[in-house]
Amino acid sequence: MSLVVRADIIENRLYFKLSGEFAKEELDKVYTDVTFLVADISSVSDGIAGISDCHIGQKKDQSIKKIPNYLVTNGLGEIIRITNGDSLLHDQDRYLSSVSSPIIPVYAQAHEETKERLESSVKRNGIRFYVNNVPIEYSTDKFCGTGNLVNISTGGCSVESITLPLSIGEEFLMQITFNNQDLIHEKFQVNAKVIKVASNSFASKFNGLTDDQKVQLWKCVVYGAFRGA
Repeated sequence: MSLVVRADIIENRLYFKLSGEFAKEELDKVYTDVTFLVADISSVSDGIAGISDCHIGQKKDQSIKKIPNYLVTNGLGEIIRITNGDSLLHDQDRYLSSVSSPIIPVYAQAHEETKERLESSVKRNGIRFYVNNVPIEYSTDKFCGTGNLVNISTGGCSVESITLPLSIGEEFLMQITFNNQDLIHEKFQVNAKVIKVASNSFASKFNGLTDDQKVQLWKCVVYGAFRGA
């Protein structure tokens, strides 16, 4: 069993290694350590998680889920997950991550790759989340359509179940409908550009978001992603 968490104040990062089987009490202690370490660094801009041999049951446990939940609500910029190059563990980890957490990590096979992965994360503009049942409307000069979000960051999103197709490079106005903590619909509008298309879906990047709009979008996404987690 290995359960380690440390902070690098100079790099402004948290490092984790969780492997083997561990008790709830041990995870609770790690959670407490994380809250103190976050206070030691100016902002949790990057998180590097090396979880290469984690027991399946532990990954679904609420005790381990509350650690990334806490980091996200305190400004987590990214998670890099190191899988040590084992293709079977790598595929298993991707599947477990998709069903147990709304966070979409960036993967690396060795610690040396993390810098490259963090640079690629900057290009996608921050951590990305799976979302459920978040409807969107989109419109161009010619028509309007609807769809459902698949995943989203403050830099862009993927949409499925679209009613009208878009083309790569096409610009449009998107309206996303979130439910806030009072279960009141909160609409967020953003200009976007299509960067990828597939059958009944597209991916887009957001254009011209102000810092205030990014903060507003972050809050909406985080609450929606972790509601009920």
